Amino acid sequence: MRQAIALAVVISLVSGLAGAWVFGQLSREAGAAPPPPQAREDQITYWSEPVGGVGTNPQSYLRLTQNELALDATDYPPSSAFRFEVVLFGGAGSTNCIRLFDLTANAAVAGSELCITGGPNSIDARLRSGPLALPSSEHTYTVEGKFDGPNAPGCCTVTVNAARIIAEWTERR
Repeated sequence: MRQAIALAVVISLVSGLAGAWVFGQLSREAGAAPPPPQAREDQITYWSEPVGGVGTNPQSYLRLTQNELALDATDYPPSSAFRFEVVLFGGAGSTNCIRLFDLTANAAVAGSELCITGGPNSIDARLRSGPLALPSSEHTYTVEGKFDGPNAPGCCTVTVNAARIIAEWTERR
């Protein structure tokens, strides 16, 4: 009797494994759906501490810091979109603007300008640009700022609490 039960268990196990193998083969042949694409994001931090500068009411862009960031867009998948993101302080009654500047090309990066206008109170805001066209070789970038507002002692500087370039792409798992 024990041999019959053991034989039944072995036959059940073998037939179960064979059935699983056959099901796997049929599923593969039937074109099982590929896994869904995975959205990816890389945050390339320029700085994450408050940086202020540009005093005495400049209405043209000036460099905020001597820091520089080197980036080669070809280090990312060809479908990548790049954006510029800042946490910008908006002083009461002033308009503060920030942009990414390409030191290698000696030109502002088109579409990177981000501005905030403070109302009666000062505010902080996280701003992100639309997609930017970055060159397909290593370039060095910096951040420039300007403001337009009241020119009273201690009131008027562009303050950026964080700045980064965001790379976004989609990949299959």
